[in-house]
Amino acid sequence: MNTALGFNLNEEEEELDEQLADERENHSKEELQEHEIPKEALFEKPLTPSDVGKLNRLVIPKQHAEKYFPLNGGDSGEKGFLLGFEDEVGKSWRFRYSYWNSSQSYVLTKGWSRFVKEKRLDAGDIVLFQRHRLDCTRLFIGWRRKNAAPPASVAGGGGGWSHFYSGHPSDLGTGACHAILEIA
Repeated sequence: MNTALGFNLNEEEEELDEQLADERENHSKEELQEHEIPKEALFEKPLTPSDVGKLNRLVIPKQHAEKYFPLNGGDSGEKGFLLGFEDEVGKSWRFRYSYWNSSQSYVLTKGWSRFVKEKRLDAGDIVLFQRHRLDCTRLFIGWRRKNAAPPASVAGGGGGWSHFYSGHPSDLGTGACHAILEIA
């Protein structure tokens, strides 16, 4: 009889342990969601063959470049600045950002080819740009494969969704948040 009682207690203990484990798992998921970085999507850029080719540069569409990464005139355009981003695993990426007068294009150059190679990006893949909702100086860069369906929110994606990154507030009058531009 003692063994039967002991057996029942063990079953009850096992059930309790399972319930506690489930509660811990649910609690952990909630904590992870609470600690997720609140991001604001800036824009997406489908990659062209030249964006992933031997030119070693990413052309940023003019409307997005001027809105999110303004160069603020002067002679900074040709020389450029370094922009810093975080990817899906928190790795930092720095790219030279500049304006090419010859093609009248805003481009990411130095560091771009390494990003393309590490992420194994191809023409047609999508690069995602975001920033932190509360700390607008923190920018994130992500990507998804051309055949991957866009996520419910732009904050996640295909094979390697990443985070966006930072900038400096260059238009304090409107409260706009722009990328931090560091003189390179």
